[in-house]
Amino acid sequence: MLDKKQKFKVKIVIGILAVITVALLAHMLIEIYVIENVSYFAKHFTTGICLILCGIIAFLMQLVAKQKYGNNKGDDLMIVVSGLLILCGFIAFIMSYIGM
Repeated sequence: MLDKKQKFKVKIVIGILAVITVALLAHMLIEIYVIENVSYFAKHFTTGICLILCGIIAFLMQLVAKQKYGNNKGDDLMIVVSGLLILCGFIAFIMSYIGM
């Protein structure tokens, strides 16, 4: 269980990761719909990186939401969700090079 200072630090990390994820997605959408010339980074890495960052955010959110007394079933399920998001991120890297 984390104390208040540790929870605050984790919330700051979650916010930074969320801003990075939104910035990467905005960059990819601008390249696809406005510039119409997709770079190598946007084509092969952006989707995978965003999925991995979302998985890390999901893992950190369950650390912040844990309560000393109470039912934590949903929080325990977030570990599974974060693992699946990270796995999907690595699969996205592989699929982008295969060309599917």
